[in-house]
Amino acid sequence: MLGGFFPTLPYWLGGLLTVVALVHFFVTRPDTYWVFVILFLGPLGSAVYLAVHVVGPLFAGGGGIENRLRLTFAESRRLRELEHKVEEIDLPRDRAELGELLFRKGRFDRAETLLRSAYEQHDEPETGFWLALTLEKLGRPADAAAVLEPIVARDPRFKFGDAALAHARALAAAGKRQPALDAFRRVLAQSSVTEARVRYGLLLAETGDTDAARRELETAVREAKGLPRFNLRRARPYVRQARAWLAGRH
Repeated sequence: MLGGFFPTLPYWLGGLLTVVALVHFFVTRPDTYWVFVILFLGPLGSAVYLAVHVVGPLFAGGGGIENRLRLTFAESRRLRELEHKVEEIDLPRDRAELGELLFRKGRFDRAETLLRSAYEQHDEPETGFWLALTLEKLGRPADAAAVLEPIVARDPRFKFGDAALAHARALAAAGKRQPALDAFRRVLAQSSVTEARVRYGLLLAETGDTDAARRELETAVREAKGLPRFNLRRARPYVRQARAWLAGRH
């Protein structure tokens, strides 16, 4: 039935699209529902998947366009379902899930209301994480850092270290330089994340420690050369910042 969407597509090319999409899925591990999109929609689903996760980020730098594209199919349907459920039953877990989806859609004010009420009722780290990211988007980094602090204290590796990185980033944006420096050091002690190293290096430069800043930024640029392509996409904006700073010091 779906063959009508690709009336002139050779069979082998449709198969190749599906194989490429599946390989990318199992390497990058996006939301699980995408594997069903690929498998059940065949070449059409594979083309949509690759457009969202490969082509879109190339033009968006991993930023807002990718997030808007990702809110498709199952997520959009789930968002509508949750809107109705929250109106009728209003359970904290539904508010939290709806808040996360609204965050992904860029509706930060509404997302904050839902996530905060859910988090205050049930102190779930997952909800707190998304609330903090929402507060960060709303330009309230001090509030974001306050939400993340107990989460990171309980589990420094929560969300594979993303919570700790967000905490350090929020502290820096709130102007708390020394706590931010300490937080970035803790992140980098666990893993070498390009964003963390570049932000740490630039923050060192702000404090006047240009020698340490140069070492960190040179390390970030050097390490980025060995990153897999899908990690390099996320790292690229920070590598550009590092190179721009280093170029200005020659």
